[in-house]
Amino acid sequence: MKIEDKPLNELVSAFFEELRRCQYPVSNISCLSAKISEIEAFALTQGIENYNIETGQKFLSMFYPMTGRFSSWKDIDAQTRNAYWAVGLLNDLFLHGYFTMTKKARILPLPEKDEVLLLNFQKFQLEKGFAEISAKRTTGSIRSFLTYLNSHKVKIAEISEDDIIGYLSAYIDKSKPYINTIILALKRFSDFLVCNEIVRNEIAAYIPPLNKMVSPRVPSVWSDTEIKKMLESIDRGNPMGKRDYAILIMAIKLGLRCSDIKNLQFHDIDWDRKCINITQRKTQKPLSIPFSDDVGWAVIDYLKNGRPQTELPYLFVTHTAPIKPFSATTSLYGMISRYRTIAGIDLHENSRRGMHSLRHTFATNLLRNEIPLETIAEMLGHVGMSSVDVYLSVETEELRSIALDPEEVFHHG
Repeated sequence: MKIEDKPLNELVSAFFEELRRCQYPVSNISCLSAKISEIEAFALTQGIENYNIETGQKFLSMFYPMTGRFSSWKDIDAQTRNAYWAVGLLNDLFLHGYFTMTKKARILPLPEKDEVLLLNFQKFQLEKGFAEISAKRTTGSIRSFLTYLNSHKVKIAEISEDDIIGYLSAYIDKSKPYINTIILALKRFSDFLVCNEIVRNEIAAYIPPLNKMVSPRVPSVWSDTEIKKMLESIDRGNPMGKRDYAILIMAIKLGLRCSDIKNLQFHDIDWDRKCINITQRKTQKPLSIPFSDDVGWAVIDYLKNGRPQTELPYLFVTHTAPIKPFSATTSLYGMISRYRTIAGIDLHENSRRGMHSLRHTFATNLLRNEIPLETIAEMLGHVGMSSVDVYLSVETEELRSIALDPEEVFHHG
């Protein structure tokens, strides 16, 4: 796969059109405009008419070099940050035709051959049947790995065991689940390289086995009081509060997965029948679930009084530029954590109170109301009954109520 160079003047024109389409604030456009002017002036002095990733790299290395100047990202001055931001967005537009980044890029641009390699690697994963969110996360990990190889002047075809160990040593203090994601990414990347005959089969032998994982912890469940306090902590007088309230009440009252809420589109809601009809992102199975009046009015309030003006078909969008749907990798943990803090809800050390805990709470409450497991599985959109078993583990009170008295057992023994 070879990405052709593009006329710089056309790319710059498309760049500012994309900024406006994504509703970047005037202050951002002003900062980026200054850096784009610098890139155009640089290209003029170099006799460059067509843009590619190497052009952006030459500009940065000549005017905003980082090597030896900064010990961390926080030390970088605003002008250098903006330069890397502008080049990152320009590369984004060059590679994809639109902006995929939502924040100032903190990753140094890779050589064009590596950027193309990453695009092919992500395509390889999708063709193998991996979910989009998994492919993006893995590609992000491999971007970091390629940055490491470039900094050590190691060619991909010459990767050794020392290179693998050297890279992984940077994560030695991380948790087992985190290290496992890195190892999985390397194994998947190894398969890609071997399938495309870029490396020999031996590279897989250099990658260590996965850390053994302990059994998953019992999911945390919210009490009715905690749910009430969290919802009341949301400022529904501002647009973002209206959006967050609608998202959280959907998770609480409908038990929808975070990925399905983020992916909701206007055509998914049947207002006449008061139900939501979707194809689940995780299972690719259809799901139809009715919604109550409070859910419906929360969504209506957001659509009429809170949602930014955009032609996007998704119900929920970001409220900072670029205005776009939530990405597949956005967990929304920050949202629930923010309101949990505002509400003053204390958590014990091992508590798990992310977005998925609201789904657990929904299912657990159904179980407490003696709804059959088959019905719960259907409402949650689970493919099989085994997925529902985890909710039984949180019903300690119900289990205690049917526990046998040991003395009685021994007495009648």
